[in-house]
Amino acid sequence: INASTVTSNLNFANTTSGSVVTTNAKSGTSKVSGSNSFATGTISVTETVGILAVDTVNSVAGITSNGGNITLTNPASNIVLNNNVSTGSTAAGNIKLDASNGGGARVIQNAGSILANSLEVVTTASTSLANVSNDVVTLAVAMGSSIPNHAFDYTDANSVDIGTAGGTSGITTNSGNVTVTSVAGNVTQSQNITTGGTTAGSVKLDASAAGAVTQSGGTLTAQSLQVLAKNTSSLVQSNNVATLAANVSAGSFSYLDTSGFDVSLVGT
Repeated sequence: INASTVTSNLNFANTTSGSVVTTNAKSGTSKVSGSNSFATGTISVTETVGILAVDTVNSVAGITSNGGNITLTNPASNIVLNNNVSTGSTAAGNIKLDASNGGGARVIQNAGSILANSLEVVTTASTSLANVSNDVVTLAVAMGSSIPNHAFDYTDANSVDIGTAGGTSGITTNSGNVTVTSVAGNVTQSQNITTGGTTAGSVKLDASAAGAVTQSGGTLTAQSLQVLAKNTSSLVQSNNVATLAANVSAGSFSYLDTSGFDVSLVGT
């Protein structure tokens, strides 16, 4: 399926071979839903004028593939999730949410969950994907706005690694706070997390319910770092923060920094 449309309600379905590619150009909010049941068949949805909203259209809820990558792109405005975006499981498929128009666009999760092997978020303004049912193996975020202090917040139902997803590695903000939370697993880091320096931006890694916070690669750079974990946690790469706070309820904690840092209150 390859279609160009001007509509406020778009629904698609592909049951044979190939991919789904749609480009819509409608002011206001355009609702979209659909599926590609072909194994590993990809989905690409682009809105070029108004808001792109994953919703329920023609009684079909959300966007689903059968292990194929899903890319939602909006160079004009926000991407809004009012329903599920899913590749079918955490075993395969990357979901890319791209609202990187440079004019303050963001990804908004009002309802629904994100399910995939990896999640790639590219945005220019504060974005919160905090549904406790989100479930991906790997997370990567690029917040490329020239406007500082835009934050990113993500919650996962299970363990999540800050790694490489699609063409993005680690998490990068421009002095914006970063929060990554696991509801029932670990938070791990294999690629860099940075707020751009040690003068602004806080990073919070939270596995306090059931897991550990660990670092197998990459570095962590921020003004402050808050680590919350249940089990023994270790961040021993070449990190650089000005202030550190940690609470590990049932284990030990190790941290390595390339410069001096203060152990003090971070967050509330």
